[in-house]
Amino acid sequence: MSMDKLAQACGAEVVDFRSKTECCGGTILVPKEDVALSLTKQLLDEAKSLSADCIVLACPLCSTNLELRQADIEKKHKHLKDYHV
Repeated sequence: MSMDKLAQACGAEVVDFRSKTECCGGTILVPKEDVALSLTKQLLDEAKSLSADCIVLACPLCSTNLELRQADIEKKHKHLKDYHV
């Protein structure tokens, strides 16, 4: 809840994001890339379904994974379009 409160204090409208405490799989990206990409896809899909403009993060692995792995996810799941979250 502290991240929600911080975002609200900065003027953001916080949406009910079920997966906000879920791991993106950044720590297992090398040994289990498929699992990590699946976890990241789940987070991005939910954010997109809620029409989120951004995802506020504290974890540097999440930041890297959610931003840099979008092209890998799109390639693996060809029916997806750019996330741009």
